[in-house]
Amino acid sequence: MKIEYYNSSGFRMFILSCIIFSSCILFSCAQSGQLVKKVHTFYTERLPGNIPVFPSLVRRDTIITIYAETTSRHIVWDTAYKGQNVYLIRANLIEQLPVEAGISRLDNQKIIINPAKGSFLWQLNLEAIETGPAESLKLADKDDKLLLKGLYKGKRFMQEAGTAVELIGLPSV
Repeated sequence: MKIEYYNSSGFRMFILSCIIFSSCILFSCAQSGQLVKKVHTFYTERLPGNIPVFPSLVRRDTIITIYAETTSRHIVWDTAYKGQNVYLIRANLIEQLPVEAGISRLDNQKIIINPAKGSFLWQLNLEAIETGPAESLKLADKDDKLLLKGLYKGKRFMQEAGTAVELIGLPSV
């Protein structure tokens, strides 16, 4: 007695199911990768001068600079949020690579950023802006995270900036 597996309807269903399942896996793998590959966040603290005129009014200025490695140069960076603070993003696409970000205060090592081939590197300088409570309350659950907001191909996106590294700043004048 000879059994023909190739002509049975069960085997055909099995083959059809395997083809459909394989094509789903291939299409999911073919989706484009992340827009933002890596984010390097740095900050420096600066005093306004060596001899304060009014010592009670001395405050430290924190300068936040972020380097974002992306897959596209067609990004419009908008604002950044950290707790109740809102920042305007001044974005520059960097053409001269690699970039020396500064010297780490922790271990006195130079920090050099060199993006992967085919990637774009953005320097994002954050400037604090004053907003009403309505804007800052939207992100109250993410107080400890610095979030970047941008626009790509007409769609808004949010990107977490990660842990900030303190750099050695220029001496006060």
